Amino acid sequence: MPDDPNPVKLRAVLDQGADVLLHGANFDDARAQATALAHDSGARLVGAANEPDIIAGVGTLYLELFQQAPGLDVLVVPVGGGSGAAAASLVAAAVAPHTEVIGVQSAGSPAAHDSWHTGTLVERDNATRAEGPRRRLRVRGHAGPD
Repeated sequence: MPDDPNPVKLRAVLDQGADVLLHGANFDDARAQATALAHDSGARLVGAANEPDIIAGVGTLYLELFQQAPGLDVLVVPVGGGSGAAAASLVAAAVAPHTEVIGVQSAGSPAAHDSWHTGTLVERDNATRAEGPRRRLRVRGHAGPD
């Protein structure tokens, strides 16, 4: 994790019994260090976004959401690494094809937005610490739980 990680995520990882190594100013610095450590030790680095099992796991959240709100017209999902947005899109296509899935990303961290619009993978500076925005579910005009 970066030298100054999100304290909630850090606590969650430590509570699972993991060892945490802090390195670098941002996620990219930490990922580069993790990649080097995995290479040197022969370990497999599990990425946060490009892992089918992680996407499937996150997908269970969206499956439950669609079961609880089958009339959902629009689902707005944050786009960070992409696993949540991918999971939401896959589950919606399978069980709620009428639901429009809209991915949102901070203007301070536009890599996914710019990649989508250019049709090629691009890197952009991340100028925000925003992550995991609180979601508010709205179904047929009634606000749901946070």
